[in-house]
Amino acid sequence: MYRTMLMNKMISDRFSGIVTVLYFLFFFFAMLLVVNPAQSYFIQQPLFLFDKVFLWSYLEYPGGLIQYVFLFLSQFYVYPLLGALIITVIAVSVFFFTDRIMRFFDFNRFGLLLKLAPVTALFYLHSFSDGILVTSLILLFTLKLFFYYLQTFRKMMGGRLTVFLFFSLFLFYVAGGCGLLLFQVLCLFAEWVNFDKKKSLPVLLLILLSALVPYLAARFLFFMTPEQSYFHLLIPETYYTPRIILYVLYIYYPLLVLFCNLMPKQKTQNLNERRAILSSILEIAMICILTCLSLFFWSRSESVFTDKIKYLAHKGEWKELLDLTDKHYSEDRLVNFNINRALYFTNRLPDDLFKRPNFWGQQALFLGSYTLGSIAIENSELFFDLGHIRAARQWAYEAQTICENSPRVLKMLALTNIMEGDYKAASTMLEKLDKSVIYKKWAQYYLNGIKDTTVFQSDSLIQEKRRLMPSDVHFMNGKKVEVDLFSLLKKNPHNKMAFEFLMAYLMLSDQIEKLDITDQISYLKQLGYKEIPEPYQEAILVYISKKRLEVFDLGGYQFSPDVEKGFADYLTILQRYGMDRSAAQAELYQKFGSSYWYYQQYISPYINNIEFQKKMIEQLISGLMSDTLPIQGMC
Repeated sequence: MYRTMLMNKMISDRFSGIVTVLYFLFFFFAMLLVVNPAQSYFIQQPLFLFDKVFLWSYLEYPGGLIQYVFLFLSQFYVYPLLGALIITVIAVSVFFFTDRIMRFFDFNRFGLLLKLAPVTALFYLHSFSDGILVTSLILLFTLKLFFYYLQTFRKMMGGRLTVFLFFSLFLFYVAGGCGLLLFQVLCLFAEWVNFDKKKSLPVLLLILLSALVPYLAARFLFFMTPEQSYFHLLIPETYYTPRIILYVLYIYYPLLVLFCNLMPKQKTQNLNERRAILSSILEIAMICILTCLSLFFWSRSESVFTDKIKYLAHKGEWKELLDLTDKHYSEDRLVNFNINRALYFTNRLPDDLFKRPNFWGQQALFLGSYTLGSIAIENSELFFDLGHIRAARQWAYEAQTICENSPRVLKMLALTNIMEGDYKAASTMLEKLDKSVIYKKWAQYYLNGIKDTTVFQSDSLIQEKRRLMPSDVHFMNGKKVEVDLFSLLKKNPHNKMAFEFLMAYLMLSDQIEKLDITDQISYLKQLGYKEIPEPYQEAILVYISKKRLEVFDLGGYQFSPDVEKGFADYLTILQRYGMDRSAAQAELYQKFGSSYWYYQQYISPYINNIEFQKKMIEQLISGLMSDTLPIQGMC
């Protein structure tokens, strides 16, 4: 009978082992192919520098050392394979220490489920691009020390007290207050369920006293508030809101300690082959359900979609971006901003501008009227593409006030200062990037160019942007973007992006009367347009109608008969409804929903001002709460 029980246990263990290996293979490939750590890298923008000053800056406060390790590891997210491997190794380590802790308490019921449940939570946490690795490192480090602390249960009380005190102080300094709190609660529960009056009472008193450590550290040793000392990364802060799954993960282990000690243990003699296999199948089913739920909620998250759009825009994968937004409508301002950029880079901006809902109007074409640190770098990159390098530099410095060490910001500042001829300022940014293993080669190229400026004469990017830079030296006109665009066209009439964004801006902001049609016709010719895009024709017809012009010269171009007929039909429908826009809307949408005329009367934020202002305020508030991360050294 003993041999049968042993065989059943071996079968169960082997079955669990196979399932565990398969699960971690799934974990790795899901991280690599679905989540993509490179996208997380882009959103988080971690920067690790091989520099003594950089190291010392993280030794000055509790939790700094683990953030230093986090930045070192997360910089390799830029390589998806390495990023997926790092996250998987941490998940495997968490699984290992969960198993060790359960073995210490001699608990084997629901073993597979209880060990893989926190791994599933880690999977869900890191499936989001803002799932910072530091919280998982803190959890892993805390579990490791707790497991070692459990080994002192067999030692004398003096050794146990010494180990607890040393681990508490060490953990607080390395991982911060949230790691210490978790460790204290785990030790408290472990002592409570294994209470021994002689040994446990002194330890329980020490645990309670050690809860004062973060307060005393904040009060007398470190420049931080008690709240930060206790709860950093566990409570919402400026530009950071922890996800609920993080709380679930941290609460799980104290409950696991209680569960392992209060639940009846499974008796070996009750095991049989059929029951063991059935139990394993039920556990696997539960794990599959948890994983499927994680994927379901992840896929339906709006932040996953918006982060994907930002990443595709950064990579210049404009066609894929448009294909994705065709399938998923979003009112997010940055999503619509990047859609407009994608339309330009796929040569579709003039023709397709009004084929998509443009609720934000010109506010999704330029982001400068409402400034947030989270949109500053987006604006900088737009002006960089337009060739307005001074405006790009101004917005990049604005971004640096929030994201001091963001590689994305530092690279933009280096480039714009080089193009402006401020090599000293550029060197400051490049010397910092030169200390990063990821950006060293990129920084070295431009540092060499600063030493020998003839290198830049053959640099196509620098020469192209210098040709596009406005000849009249001025900063960005924050209130009147058209001033910047007219300046760019004055310098270089062949600046197609400046022309198309100017036309889009004037149409979206309902400022057609500012058009000098003769100049615009001239630009069309110089840019090689064979015919006037239909939305431009629609706008010109509105212009002619407002100015009550009977004769108008298109400089050799002609109106499309379909556009002229459409304008007449549009007016006829309005007249049939007695010029009642609300009554005519359904029919006009059916026939002219993708026209400039319909946008101007029904979608423009100037028409729907109250609703637009409400939406703007909502997204500003959500942006302030979650757009950037307050972790030193990253954004």
